[in-house]
Amino acid sequence: MIDDTVPALFVADAQGRYHPTRYAVGPWDPRLLHGGATGGLVAHALEAADPAPALQFVRLSIDLLRPVPLAPLTAQARVVRSGARLCVLEAELRHEDKIVVKAQALKLMPDPVTVPEHARPDRPLPADPESLPITDLMGRPLPEAGARRPSMHHCIEAKRVHGFALRGEGAAWLRCAVPVVQGAALSPFGRVAALADFGNGLAQLQVDSRTGCINADISLHLLRLPVAEWICLDARAELFDHGLGAVHTALFDPAGYIGRVTQTLLTRRMGR
Repeated sequence: MIDDTVPALFVADAQGRYHPTRYAVGPWDPRLLHGGATGGLVAHALEAADPAPALQFVRLSIDLLRPVPLAPLTAQARVVRSGARLCVLEAELRHEDKIVVKAQALKLMPDPVTVPEHARPDRPLPADPESLPITDLMGRPLPEAGARRPSMHHCIEAKRVHGFALRGEGAAWLRCAVPVVQGAALSPFGRVAALADFGNGLAQLQVDSRTGCINADISLHLLRLPVAEWICLDARAELFDHGLGAVHTALFDPAGYIGRVTQTLLTRRMGR
């Protein structure tokens, strides 16, 4: 583990391993990483292996096979197919000899067209981000950067819109205040990938005082790349009486709707 003062989620070493800082830690267990940190590192590995920079990332599917530990990881990516209009890549994260995360990404070639009015996305912004104060995810005043406690929740800046009552719905504008990998600029695709897991946090559904919901995957469909750092997540959870469900999250930048995230849910009792 790298010193907590490093302003990044991961630090790469000369052997190609990624050392998580405590800014990558999630809310369930201080020994495990946040899904957002995992998604950001997957996106970093995919972009490093990308043979088709003219094509746009439009889908990222991540299976969280095992809890990702606060320990050095290796990231491997490979090209499944690369053509003039389509590219498919795969990636995996390993801890020692175990695969903890597998992912696949799809890229397509943009081709400008005139879209008829009836086919245009008609999703208004949940709120104007310029009208909202910046807080942490809990709605508290944001401390100075040097005073923020290590964990991914404390390096995310938020502009809360509604929800946050553990009733399965919530919306907020979010911005990641640190890069995923030290020394690497956060790309538009990487920015969305690092925030995509937060839908389940915004729409956390508490069944009872000891039972919440965790997600086993992250499925991002990105219709266009964001044009700004602030991304709005408008999330809704649904749960069936056999303990499985999903969170559906609409994504926006200040110019409008950009895509959607789905996360498959299962219930989890605290302490298990």
